[in-house]
Amino acid sequence: MSDESNWPETFAQVLKVFRQACQDELLTTEEITRAFEPADIKELADEETMLVPSAIRKIHVRRSNPFDLQSYVASVINQCFNDLSGDQLEEVLQGFRFSMDRAVAYYDLQSSKTVEHIYDLDAWLSHEDAASLKEFRTEGLMAYRLEQPLRLGEAFEKAVKAGSSLENAVYLLKINFFPASEGRIFQYIRSAISVDRPLVSDDDPSKNFSLAVASSDSALERYSS
Repeated sequence: MSDESNWPETFAQVLKVFRQACQDELLTTEEITRAFEPADIKELADEETMLVPSAIRKIHVRRSNPFDLQSYVASVINQCFNDLSGDQLEEVLQGFRFSMDRAVAYYDLQSSKTVEHIYDLDAWLSHEDAASLKEFRTEGLMAYRLEQPLRLGEAFEKAVKAGSSLENAVYLLKINFFPASEGRIFQYIRSAISVDRPLVSDDDPSKNFSLAVASSDSALERYSS
């Protein structure tokens, strides 16, 4: 909270609405002593909103939100890990970028897309000794397929038809179709397309190169912004 003045405007607005919603759930002294009738309980149930999923969906439904958040978190990483060497800090930032690759963007939902990195991510993530990322650089780009979780696209189409807006549709998708999935609807599943590239040495000039290329299968133009 001490860094609130540096929050991106989009992120600050999400948190502002979330805070207010949390405060609105608190009962006043008068409400605590009030006798609730069945009709009151039904009204509260009908208006109930799961606050955390409601806040998270906002980050995934507007084009600028994930980019703003990624830029801000990267700046925080730079500040918090300034005692690391340049190479170590870059590894932390690169790991964060790998995570952001997988973020699902509902303003332009794709059934799958391809990203390319010059690292063998599967070997790196499965390494028992948590070896440095630089040990898993490859001679050329490795392609990775990012795919929606099973049945996500079909469920999203139903949620769009039932919802009053894109935000509402993503909320319905989470609550009605994937209630026990934690954050699964907000991230693609990553799998390597090619893993037969040899690793390279530290002095390879291409070692810092990382490229992400999206190939769209479908887009939700109705809500794009």
